[in-house]
Amino acid sequence: MNELYAVADGEYGRYRDDTGAWTGMVGDVVGGLYAVADGEYGRYRDDTGAWAGMAGDVVDGTADIAVAIVSITSRRQEAGDFTLPFYANGITFAMRKSQSSKSNWGFVRPFEGTLWATILMTAVAVAIFQGVANCVTKQRDPETEEYVHPERGTLAAEAGFWGHAWESLVVLVQLSPDFLPRSLSGRIVTFFWCIGVLVATSTYTANLAAFLTVSSAESSISSPEDLLTQTDYTYGAVEPYSSYAQFQTSTAEPYHSLGLYMQANKESVLVQSVAEGLEKARAENYALFTDSAELDYAVSRRPCTLKTVGRLFWQTGFGFFLPKDSPYVVEFNRAILRAEEQGVTGELDHKWIRSQECDGSAESNLGSEVIGLQDLLGVFVLVYGGMGLGLLALVGEFIYACAQDVTRSPDKPRTLREAVAMRLWSVVSPLSNLLSPRRTTSNSTNASNYADCEEGFQLQFLSQTPDVPTSQTAY
Repeated sequence: MNELYAVADGEYGRYRDDTGAWTGMVGDVVGGLYAVADGEYGRYRDDTGAWAGMAGDVVDGTADIAVAIVSITSRRQEAGDFTLPFYANGITFAMRKSQSSKSNWGFVRPFEGTLWATILMTAVAVAIFQGVANCVTKQRDPETEEYVHPERGTLAAEAGFWGHAWESLVVLVQLSPDFLPRSLSGRIVTFFWCIGVLVATSTYTANLAAFLTVSSAESSISSPEDLLTQTDYTYGAVEPYSSYAQFQTSTAEPYHSLGLYMQANKESVLVQSVAEGLEKARAENYALFTDSAELDYAVSRRPCTLKTVGRLFWQTGFGFFLPKDSPYVVEFNRAILRAEEQGVTGELDHKWIRSQECDGSAESNLGSEVIGLQDLLGVFVLVYGGMGLGLLALVGEFIYACAQDVTRSPDKPRTLREAVAMRLWSVVSPLSNLLSPRRTTSNSTNASNYADCEEGFQLQFLSQTPDVPTSQTAY
């Protein structure tokens, strides 16, 4: 034989008992084949001291050549001669595809719970800051003795603590606020808060799109090394195959550890055929190690419930096995090289190995990961850094406002400390009235209680100041 060719009976390669001939890819390559009695590719049996399978028939002279997906190994090479690989092959493993769980709360998946909690806490912190900043930076009207905004009649002037707090929360869902903070400190915090919301929203939108579009289910197993560090999946190989023998003889990690596991659990993890292993992988949490070509063939066909995982290792290939020093090896090598140059082997691969039945069955390299607090930690550092800067500006604004209260009022407050006390009380008194267990029935009673509370607060605070008379009328 001096060339390889392609035909079209649509089969991977099987022996037909009714005709006594091979069909499919193997039958296309070479005709006039017979099936070995034990159905094995070829392995050395220590108990008998002889080769079994197709390799055994070639070694003892029963057959002139073994034509099948026989992996090229050093042990087989000692007993006979291999041609050049007619198909590039390696070892990988297959496992069933994870089923993505459906949830009514799937929209929260792009962020971890700690990140959601941090965002909400930051929003509350910004809201409280804005409410406090609005209250403590109001100007005191000498005529009415009330703390008001200079821009009376505007939304910003009429809004109180909760109004400004609500406007900060509105930014979180990207709604335009009705007004901007009037204080410098409030505007600084709003600026940094809007930057944080912009980054968080953009990240959430991008990751949510990834969760909705990437069809492959999440799996923590992506390599042979991952199998050693988990307990959910068992893994094994086909016992008569050379791949299992390589696991037993390998000294490199992680293959040595994988081989020890298979040997220790051989009764439950080793199978006698690829078909048995594939059924086991479909029905259980089981990973099957074997030739990549056979796995590619299986996962690309229905029922499309399996996937190949990880990189190829022990890449050798499939070759024709002939007796030692066979004169036909050179001729086969020439034909194989010619077929490679003409692209015939690639056509055979697409025709016999890879199918379009499971469109998109190959795992996508694109993935989606849950965003954690560590990923957006810099955003929160920026926001809280802006709040720290805003706090410094708020202290300066508060002191300036208190000094303005002293200079604008001819009677009271007379000192900066008194102005601080009165302004602080204007912030605390609404909260104390809200938390008070007493209920009043008239506006006059409310006014009286407010005056009594204010006078008591000022007397207690001003009693520590010797140059301020304590008999002043409370405001």
